[in-house]
Amino acid sequence: MEVFNGTSVCSGITYATIKSFEPKEYISERKQVKKPDLEVKRFLDAKRIALEHLDITYQQASMKIGNLQTANIKQYQRLLEDENLEKSVICLIQEQQVNTEFALYAVIERFCQGIMSLWDPMLQKQVEGLRHVALRLIGILEYQENPVDQREVIFLSKELGAPELMRMQNDNIKAYISIHGSKQSDIAFIAKAFNIPTIIQLDMD
Repeated sequence: MEVFNGTSVCSGITYATIKSFEPKEYISERKQVKKPDLEVKRFLDAKRIALEHLDITYQQASMKIGNLQTANIKQYQRLLEDENLEKSVICLIQEQQVNTEFALYAVIERFCQGIMSLWDPMLQKQVEGLRHVALRLIGILEYQENPVDQREVIFLSKELGAPELMRMQNDNIKAYISIHGSKQSDIAFIAKAFNIPTIIQLDMD
């Protein structure tokens, strides 16, 4: 039996196979596609799934954590529902016949650069929100291409961020162990909302 010590975010007792998970670096590689309509469908499907996940998380968090800590979720929902964002991504896919991942990153970064050019510190949170939304969508797209293990597992990783969590949210995950992280991180929020036993800041001594 292996014992892990660290900062507890959500306590509990569980038994499952430990599976190491290495977060990957998501690179917005530009690829030409022959069927842009399929890429548009991938984007819209990922958006729908992200909104569904956020809605479930919001409902769970509102009951167990409180409305004050759910403001970020509402912000992510508003950004995902933004018509200009959706139209811009779809337009780029169709006009340049590129993959969804590249179009998404290109549009998000263009939006972020436009916001940062205003030199308004109050808008910095919107930039962070846009990039978070992009990572959520990329995580869903990655999961569609490479589904994670469906056995009951305890996930052990260096750090679990938005894309990893979007790939791994399913009933077979019994616990999270994150070597890094904080009590304000995505993994801490998900753990509290769904009562998933979680350790962060793993003691490596």
